[in-house]
Amino acid sequence: MSKKDENKEVNTSKEKNKKKIILVVVGVILLAIILFLLWFFNRKFDVTFDLNNGSKNEIVQVKYNKVLNEKDIKTKEDLGDLFIDWYEVVDIKDNKDVLADESFDFKTKIKKDTKLKAVYKGAVETITITFDSRGGSKVDSITINKGTELNLPSNPTYKGYKFVAWETANGTPVYDKALLSESITLYAKWEKIEEKKEETPKKEEPKQEVKEEKISLSINKKAIHRRGTIKEAKVTANVQNSSNSKVAYSLSSTACAKINSSTGVITAKAESEIVGSDIQICEAGETVTVTGKLPSGKSASVKLNIEKDLYAHFTGSENNNSFVGLATSKTFYHAGEKEFSITANQSVTWNASCEDDVTYYGAACKYIGKTSSTAKIFKGTLSATYTKSDGSTSNSYSNSKVTLSTPAGQSLTLILRQRVN
Repeated sequence: MSKKDENKEVNTSKEKNKKKIILVVVGVILLAIILFLLWFFNRKFDVTFDLNNGSKNEIVQVKYNKVLNEKDIKTKEDLGDLFIDWYEVVDIKDNKDVLADESFDFKTKIKKDTKLKAVYKGAVETITITFDSRGGSKVDSITINKGTELNLPSNPTYKGYKFVAWETANGTPVYDKALLSESITLYAKWEKIEEKKEETPKKEEPKQEVKEEKISLSINKKAIHRRGTIKEAKVTANVQNSSNSKVAYSLSSTACAKINSSTGVITAKAESEIVGSDIQICEAGETVTVTGKLPSGKSASVKLNIEKDLYAHFTGSENNNSFVGLATSKTFYHAGEKEFSITANQSVTWNASCEDDVTYYGAACKYIGKTSSTAKIFKGTLSATYTKSDGSTSNSYSNSKVTLSTPAGQSLTLILRQRVN
């Protein structure tokens, strides 16, 4: 082989080795990029919920570019009626959290560690729960917002004893989710663990049956309305097998009514108390849920109808008048024998009557139709006759009066005046 051929073969081998090295380097770079992308898109970030009520912060992890799970978001049902919304902590100045101007949108995709803080209406009253483990391991006291559910800490331990429950000084047990109205000390109740002995076991005494705590509610009115004669209703609780039967009452919506949490008396709000978007809600009416809850967390509920504002539509007069109610009465003129109909926006009780006008030549009205009914639509026929005594052509009138009333006592009276020439 010539020297020229040898040099050519050496150069070819070098080129092949160089290509192999390039391929290896490219492969390593691609692998690094893939690993980086897998890491980047599978990162998880901490979302910290500051309950702002003395309770321990709650932390959940959310995958990169994903939204929070609804089950991890506490609402007014968990934090009480004073709770407004969650706001993001955007900075800390003078050891105080600086909050975003707008409440946090839970449709936001999480791309960093985030801290959210609960905001409440006005000054939040807190209570302190102190734990006396009676010889067991130490349990730190906790501070919570008054009226919020109690989340008990982990059970203490005591060698040779089994933890049974937390109880008050008078022996009343207090369970998770209980509602406490004042600061209190809870005491641990223990049950001694008996050591096993190699002897004939004694016959155990039958355990005393613990009856289940029960609560049910009843309400004395089906409907209330701020303009009706029935503006108030009262809910009453029937409690069984409870050592503490104090009931806290609440409403699912306070747009149109308010409730005394201690007595269960519900009152329709006056016109001056209804503002903003609540005005439309109250005009359209709503059905609210009334809930009664025991300190142990047991609850029951009933429904109450906040009536819509009563209005009616009248047809059948000469001028085809249309009337939207809320006033107490309205008069329509109506000539000859005519059918008429009145349509209400809800089921009401109707009463109709015919009143002769004896002022003008003994006019006598005649009303054909139901004199009372319970429905949305009321129909009838009105006619009138008179007898001339002196040949005069003066007009003569007779009236038909139709009254509408609702279960809550809203009332509207329509006068249909029959003209006879």
